[in-house]
Amino acid sequence: MPNGRFMVNCGGIDGVSDMTYGAARPKSMNDVWMHNSAIRALSEAFPGKVWHFHEISLHRQVSWKRMPERNGENFLALTGLLPDLSSWSSAVPGHLSETVKKWKPCAPSQ
Repeated sequence: MPNGRFMVNCGGIDGVSDMTYGAARPKSMNDVWMHNSAIRALSEAFPGKVWHFHEISLHRQVSWKRMPERNGENFLALTGLLPDLSSWSSAVPGHLSETVKKWKPCAPSQ
């Protein structure tokens, strides 16, 4: 479907050791998504391409957020470019508004 999106419940962090997917624990909370195999697979399946003044740059077209502990700490993934979070937040009911702002693009910290 053109311009369609998937929102996927991807479960929790894979494994229980300090080493997952050949890497130590994430450097920051922005990298924690790399320890979830479903989000890694989605970010590889939807790499995306963005044109900038006659140049192509790869931009992963998957965003993620982690549910609170009371909701199982599962990861959610959303395909497509990250939408404007302010507009999206104002368009949903109040109890969902703040959680909308927790979406982050799948991009390793530098």
